[in-house]
Amino acid sequence: MLVLVLGSGSFASAVNFELASNYKNLYSISKTVQGENYNLDLNRFRLQIRSQILDNLSWETQYDMEWYIGSFLRTLAFPAFKNYRPPTNFDLISPLIDTENLYARQKLYRFYLNISTPAGDVKLGRQKIPWGTGKVWNPTDPFNPIAYTSLEREERAGVDAISYEMPLSALSSLNLVYSQRPSLSTWGGRLHTHIGATDCSLLGVKNGENYMLGFDFAGQILSAGIHGEAAFTRSVMDADYAQVVIGCDYTFPNSLYCLMELYHNGQGKSNSAEYQWNRWLSGEITNLAKNYGFLGVTYELSSRIKGGSYYLYNLDDNSSFWNPFVEYSLTENASGLVGGYLVNGKSNSEFGSFSNNYYLQLRWFF
Repeated sequence: MLVLVLGSGSFASAVNFELASNYKNLYSISKTVQGENYNLDLNRFRLQIRSQILDNLSWETQYDMEWYIGSFLRTLAFPAFKNYRPPTNFDLISPLIDTENLYARQKLYRFYLNISTPAGDVKLGRQKIPWGTGKVWNPTDPFNPIAYTSLEREERAGVDAISYEMPLSALSSLNLVYSQRPSLSTWGGRLHTHIGATDCSLLGVKNGENYMLGFDFAGQILSAGIHGEAAFTRSVMDADYAQVVIGCDYTFPNSLYCLMELYHNGQGKSNSAEYQWNRWLSGEITNLAKNYGFLGVTYELSSRIKGGSYYLYNLDDNSSFWNPFVEYSLTENASGLVGGYLVNGKSNSEFGSFSNNYYLQLRWFF
């Protein structure tokens, strides 16, 4: 379809197309939860298309072609991996090849229309709703909360939603969102404004039968950035609970960047024997314990090399997750990254229940 559209001179000249693409190769070595050693090579080509159809109407599509090779395809964990679908209303993933040596699929990562009017912008389709200010945890985001221990933490599945962004002033806006997931609909509103030198937001959400009220802010103290979120949820399944994130970050003149965050998760459990693994595996909850700490640093060793270390600590069961890495800029459009996800803790702890993961990533932008 794309070839036909671009080949139609009269139509292509009337419609403004913007094309971009990138390719990622992610090779990892680890163990499954069943104790099977494996290697997995993920290849993903992503094509991004933006088009301004009319003055007030545009659309964006991000189409992925993925193929997987490696011994992971022959493990007991692979069927669950390939059959997993994110909790979205529409299944936009289509398998293409499924053998013991190659698994390939295509999917629509993003697909939405954007309608601009003097009264605000309406976005309809598979999209990301960027709520919250937390960098490691963001409890005020009911749509795509961060899964920081994911090997591709920058990948957010998105939601099938209608989003309306209404400007209230030069520094204030109101975002209204309705999303539909299987057997679950979510209504939410977020009022964002600027007070002094601080961005802040108030929000309310009806997530199924649960109700949530929240607040977030981001600002500065001296030269350091500070941010935080707080959410109170009236839950049907759990007792009512609160979640709070507070963090700060600072970049030194020598390029050293430091980030710290503390997280209290009232929905979690202090005793690891009470962890709700089934809800975590289904994606219903993103953390198991009550209290966490995070420390992250990055440093530019040269104009091409950057090193870093992210350390996440479970304050309840004393397990930890450590992510050291080195990134090398191959060209202006390509980079390489080598690192590891190193876990520590007792076998029944949150992070100690998993195995170390070592990875190599190459990425090109076209």
